[in-house]
Amino acid sequence: MLKHRLCRGWFGVMGIRYTNGSAATMEPSERTRSPHVMTSPSRPKPRYDVVVVGAGIIGLSTALFLRERGLSVAVLDKGVPAYEQSSRNWGWMRTVGQDMAELELALQSRPLWRRWAAEGDFGFRPCGLVSLAETEAEWSALQAWFAQARGRGLDTRELDSEAVARALPQ
Repeated sequence: MLKHRLCRGWFGVMGIRYTNGSAATMEPSERTRSPHVMTSPSRPKPRYDVVVVGAGIIGLSTALFLRERGLSVAVLDKGVPAYEQSSRNWGWMRTVGQDMAELELALQSRPLWRRWAAEGDFGFRPCGLVSLAETEAEWSALQAWFAQARGRGLDTRELDSEAVARALPQ
């Protein structure tokens, strides 16, 4: 089981070190030092309304919403912001095939993604997604999902083999 602990040194908080349960230390390095978290007796410690741990898509989005509401926010991460799972998820903000509970959140987030894209280009490109069924069981599962998704206002279409070949000729 992975555990973490905050490593402290003479220059304040250095970073987070993940361990397998044994004692861990972290040597000072340029990568982990941050002037934003350094403290000294002559400088007051920073005060925040909220501290968000994790600078991935969820943590940074949370921090953004809190800042928009006037709160002071600090974001802490063990590494580079948006470089862990957020950088490896293929960039998908999908609705197709999700659990119905997740689908509700995905549909509600669409206006937010469009707003953020209008504020600055970060590569958001609304497009479609094709889910293929190779067996009758897969087709039945897709049809059941389509019916539920349509009931929640999602635009879905069923394509036969010829329509898929026309839409995706490669």
